[in-house]
Amino acid sequence: MEIMRKNRLDIRGQKFGKLTVICPAGRSTKTGSLIWKCRCDCGNEVEVSASDLKRGNNKSCGCLKEQSQKMVRDRLHVVDGTCIEWLGGRKGRSDNSSGCPGVYRKKGGKYTVSIGFKKKIYYLGSFSEYEEAVECRERAEKLVHEGFVNAYKVWEQKSAEDPEWGNQNPFVYEVEKQNGSLVVHNSMAL
Repeated sequence: MEIMRKNRLDIRGQKFGKLTVICPAGRSTKTGSLIWKCRCDCGNEVEVSASDLKRGNNKSCGCLKEQSQKMVRDRLHVVDGTCIEWLGGRKGRSDNSSGCPGVYRKKGGKYTVSIGFKKKIYYLGSFSEYEEAVECRERAEKLVHEGFVNAYKVWEQKSAEDPEWGNQNPFVYEVEKQNGSLVVHNSMAL
């Protein structure tokens, strides 16, 4: 390995993940890391900084990410934009200081409650007591999230038993707010 100008190592021919370093690209990053032209095992060529190669930030031309995303998509059940596995295994967010998802304490001391479903947020109310807020959220989760997962499982089983029925009866689970309450429109009466 020969030393290049300004104490830069010549990494030509070295392999980092699926990338093989070909030659310097003739420029550096703002932080001074030399940019290298690399060839991926899939045949594509990309330019990557030496620091990103050494830290493992870039291991391919992007094909590894695409392959990984496809593998995840193939293992998950996404219905109408909602992932069954993610919905069933939801955990509280790390930035939620109340300890309950969808329950947030306002500056005045009251707790506001909301629930998200299919890229919509439904406001459920404001409560003086934390316990009331949590109870409201849990009822909404049972109706919306658990209801969706359970209805889909019933539909999926019935559809597997009778594919023609499944084609004629698409799965529907819609939520709307009417007169201050959440209402579910569901193709599977449970």
